[in-house]
Order: sequence, then C-alpha cells, then structure tokens
Amino acid sequence: MSRRTSSIVVFVVILLVTAVIVAAVGLGTDGATAITVGDQRMSAKAVNDELAEWADFPPAEARATAGSVNGAAGAGFTTQMVYEMLADEYLDRTGEQVTRADRAKARRSVAGVEEFRERSAWFRDRYLQRAATFSALTRLVGEDDQGTVEVRVLRREARRVGVTVDPAYGRWAPVRARVTEYPTPFTPQG
Repeated sequence: MSRRTSSIVVFVVILLVTAVIVAAVGLGTDGATAITVGDQRMSAKAVNDELAEWADFPPAEARATAGSVNGAAGAGFTTQMVYEMLADEYLDRTGEQVTRADRAKARRSVAGVEEFRERSAWFRDRYLQRAATFSALTRLVGEDDQGTVEVRVLRREARRVGVTVDPAYGRWAPVRARVTEYPTPFTPQG
C-alpha cells in the first residue's frame, strides 16, 4: 500500500470514528438535558457551569484545561450530581427533608478550607446543598466506613426511577451505580 493510500485510509477511519461518536453523543439526548433522574432534569448548562467551577478549584486537582475537568474527574463529579438527585428522590418518597443539623454538618465539613471560602457564592451554595442532602441520606439509612449502605440505597432508587446521562458527560453504569467515562476507540473502558 502506498503512503498516499494509507493516509487516505487513516483519514477515512478517523472520519468514521468521529461520525460514530457524534451520532452516539448527539442522538442520545435532546441537547438541553444532561441528567435525568425520575422526573428531575439537570440542564447541560448547569452541569457545564459546575464542572467549570470544579476545574478551577485547586484542591480538586481535576483541571484538564482552563475551565474544563479531565474525563475521570468529570465522571466523578457527574456521579455526585446523579447521587444528589437520587437522594432527593429517596427523601421525597420517604417524606423526609434536609434538616438544619444536616446543613450544619455540611458547613462543618468545609470549615477551615481557605480555597472553599475563595470560591463563588454559587459554587459554595451548590456544594453545601449537596453535602447537606448526603448528610440527610446518611442520617436516614446509616453508614459504614466505605459508604456502601448509601450506595445500595441509591442503586435501588436508580432502578426504581431510572437514570439517564447524556453521553457527553459519561455513561451511567447501573451495576456500579456510577457514571463512567464514555468509551471511545481511543479511551476504551476496561
């Protein structure tokens, strides 16, 4: 095979792979919704805004480029967003609420973290809201040293209400109850 022919073959393969990825990402969502948990929806803008904040939060060590997180961190943060929505579903279904004590526990979890105080009020409020929701869940279902009790409850809730994640943010893995990086030919999942 000549050099020119092999270059054309490589180019065509790259185009085909790109088309498959674009189709999977583009056809898997309405474009405006990034996460759906039961009747709850989180917009792509909300997810993008939060991921950009995490990218610029030094203790997270998640930055890939300015304003963007690396794939593994993005999947991890997206998992936390899904977990919060699942916890909200659980709280609503059981008639429970986030309490003042849950919010106080969330505030104590970041007390003394200077970088946290330097973040935008929006980011701090989002973080504290999520931490308070997780505190409420733990208060209700108990905890163990590895967080498996909470994950079992969230996995059951996910089966009950359904979870959809836009492929641009990863892939919901129901058995693992988490978002994983979306596999591509260049970044296969093991």
